[in-house]
Amino acid sequence: MAQVTEFLPKLQIQNNLINQYQDQLSDLLSIAHSLEKLGQHEEAISIYEKILEMEPKNITALYNSGNIYDELNDFQKALSSYNQLLEIMPNDIATLFNKAHVLLQMRKYEDAVWWYDKIIEIDPTYVGALYNRRVALCKLKTHFGVIPMRTRQFL
Repeated sequence: MAQVTEFLPKLQIQNNLINQYQDQLSDLLSIAHSLEKLGQHEEAISIYEKILEMEPKNITALYNSGNIYDELNDFQKALSSYNQLLEIMPNDIATLFNKAHVLLQMRKYEDAVWWYDKIIEIDPTYVGALYNRRVALCKLKTHFGVIPMRTRQFL
């Protein structure tokens, strides 16, 4: 019984440290998000990088930094962020879409189509993926239009 009571203070200290760490991480995420909203992208990226040093698989920091890099047209870094996210969450549609969108902007149309197809396989009604896939196919000159729907098709 004495061992258990000796262990409890150490456990409480450890719990306090974990709580402080989580509070610090939460504060940093809030600051980075606020900076991002104010258009201070470089400062936000700096904080997201600090968060990723503390927690390399922080989903929010990876996703938001990928979005900022995309906005800044730093497509390689955006892809890196999205690839890291896809290692953690391989079927996350938002990340898949963002990656495909970056590839589309980079004029890597065949790669973009492949990723849009992956999204459509998961969610066949994802309008953004359907539209952007069509755009990429048009750029590749392989899209020949849409078959018109019959008026009474849904009746």
